[in-house]
Amino acid sequence: MGRHHMNTYDRMLKSVDRRWPTLRDCQDAGYVYLMRCGHLYKIGRSLNPQDRLRVFKATNNKYLLREGLNSSDTELIGVIKVDNMFKAERDMHRRFAASRYTGYSGKTSPELFVLSDQDVTVFLSLSDCNAQNGTLVL
Repeated sequence: MGRHHMNTYDRMLKSVDRRWPTLRDCQDAGYVYLMRCGHLYKIGRSLNPQDRLRVFKATNNKYLLREGLNSSDTELIGVIKVDNMFKAERDMHRRFAASRYTGYSGKTSPELFVLSDQDVTVFLSLSDCNAQNGTLVL
């Protein structure tokens, strides 16, 4: 039983690709969005930014709560259509990494930023460029 069982198990394991998908594997077109709640901004990705906004408003983000903000007050500021929303979101997070929000506890939020007016203008200019030229590839 043991030898035959192990061979079947080994064959089954070899037939399964156990690699986690990488950004290169994920070529999903979608949107990168910018949301604002008070003085904090969220940069994210979604196939449907309006649905994502609705879901975000219904949840209580711990960083927003600590700032005395309510996620139900969040508004969608800008949306960029992209060929690869995973890569585009990562690139935008890197672009604004110096502006990541750090709470009172010293923890940095993976998704919230304290952006300047100039940073918001940069995001919106990418959004405007997209509206004029079709799909933007970051």
